[in-house]
Amino acid sequence: MKFSFSPPQKFLGFLLLLLVAFGGGLLIFRHLPRGAGGAFGPTVSPSVNPPPAPRPTIANIKVYLSGEVKRPGILTLARGSRVIDALLLAGGTTSGADLARVRMAMKLRDGATVNVPAKKKKTVKKKIPRPPKKTARKSTAGASPKVLREGEKIFINTASEENLRRLPGVGPELAGKIREYRDSCGPFTSLEEVKSVPGLSKKKFEKIKRFIEI
Repeated sequence: MKFSFSPPQKFLGFLLLLLVAFGGGLLIFRHLPRGAGGAFGPTVSPSVNPPPAPRPTIANIKVYLSGEVKRPGILTLARGSRVIDALLLAGGTTSGADLARVRMAMKLRDGATVNVPAKKKKTVKKKIPRPPKKTARKSTAGASPKVLREGEKIFINTASEENLRRLPGVGPELAGKIREYRDSCGPFTSLEEVKSVPGLSKKKFEKIKRFIEI
């Protein structure tokens, strides 16, 4: 038996097939995962955090300079400057500055204080000469005085030429030179200075140093 379809029936059949295909496609589309990419899935762009805003930088710093400098006060310098840069900007240091106690290469920070110290003055403490011991001695005119014995001492800053001649190896000429040195250069400040007397050799100094006091 053969079936024949009229044109209206063919059109209805074609429309029915079209609806079935569309319904199947819609069903498949609904079952797709929502996060999937491709032509049908939504594309999710990764979140990007904005970079942090840069911190403001200080281009210059201010420091206070004091002490032995030519122009002390508040100075404005570039960030990263060192102590030597501040000294140069202040016109340098005075002649009395002790640069050995200044950290020239140290980096400066804002609000820092730099003090340039003065040189320490060397003070020499002089001992007050004590009067020589009064020793009773008898000597005839023109005779050589007795040489000091072991343990006896004289104060070389106040001793007379006669007492100086009591030192071993010291005659009238050398005793006069010791007195002349005291008169022109002042009192001796140390035993080592006695070596500066003209005519007093190192050998003679070794002989007399245990018999003299400053």
